[in-house]
Amino acid sequence: MIATALTWFMANINAYHMTKHVDSTWIRQGWHGQETSLGAALKSLFEAEIGTWTKGWDDYDGTQWTLHLFLEGAMLVYTTMFATVLVKPKARFVIYGVLYLYFWQQGEGLAVGALKGLNIVFGMFVAELHNHYKDAATSVLPAPIPAIMIVVGMFLAGYPQDSAQNARWSDIMSHIMSSITAEKTDIRRYWDHLGASMVLLGIFFSRNARRVLTSPIFNFLGRVSFPVYLMHNTFIKSVLTWMVYLPSAMNPPKNEKGQQMDLQRGSKTHMFIAIVAFYYILYRAAALWVQYIDPLCAKAVNAATAWAYGGTPARESRPILQTTEPRSSRSPNPENAKSDSPA
Repeated sequence: MIATALTWFMANINAYHMTKHVDSTWIRQGWHGQETSLGAALKSLFEAEIGTWTKGWDDYDGTQWTLHLFLEGAMLVYTTMFATVLVKPKARFVIYGVLYLYFWQQGEGLAVGALKGLNIVFGMFVAELHNHYKDAATSVLPAPIPAIMIVVGMFLAGYPQDSAQNARWSDIMSHIMSSITAEKTDIRRYWDHLGASMVLLGIFFSRNARRVLTSPIFNFLGRVSFPVYLMHNTFIKSVLTWMVYLPSAMNPPKNEKGQQMDLQRGSKTHMFIAIVAFYYILYRAAALWVQYIDPLCAKAVNAATAWAYGGTPARESRPILQTTEPRSSRSPNPENAKSDSPA
């Protein structure tokens, strides 16, 4: 909501005026002009805030179309955990498998709903693996296997967006996925999902990959990743566009009829400096977001939670989900019975 308010403010002070004339179609499509009045501006802000979480579209920032999928995914996690809170871990694995197959066959069209479900269910599966193995996960598989899983996952995720038939390997992948998915499915999204899932599993079982990804630089990149996602489009349409197209904007090119033509990008050196400066500004702004905006949001959530509970809720140290098999399901070994006795 704060990110939408930011891009709304930028649009209504005419900060995006240059994007209407750039030679990049993607940036030009993100242009949004000033509203005619304060009332119209406030109305458009309200519609954008609501639309982001309902219909999955924000007129001020189209890249936020995924946020409603995050909300739906959170509800899927909550309802699944609530329904399986008393279920033993092995049964929960079976439930994840059924849910996975259910979402797999929903892949018609762009497969947004299917991929949302597949990714969320696989995430719950990995969380269950963590509950099961805990710190011993990195010693479960022989050292080369997690590395192979990561490499294979990257290969699978490299399935091309278009013209898969132009290469033998991608054409084979296309036929394989088409045979196991619904008709007219965007199979690229399925390969993306499988590839990312394979990489995630490889990292989960790899001690070296975990060591790299827990280094200070990757910790920083992880902390600021979501603010970067929320603000990158706003900064592209303003800061990056200003820096890249400023020389052309100072002397706009016109056609024979005197009409303004698309602005032209600067030289390669100019582009390089602009892109480096853009990334520095973006990640610096994301770090400030984590430092100042996130704590404010956390305080608001904690205040609402405390109000709902009628005070600060007591925290329990025990896990909510059952993480071990109940004793009744274990084999009746006399030695185990002796060790489990009060004596």
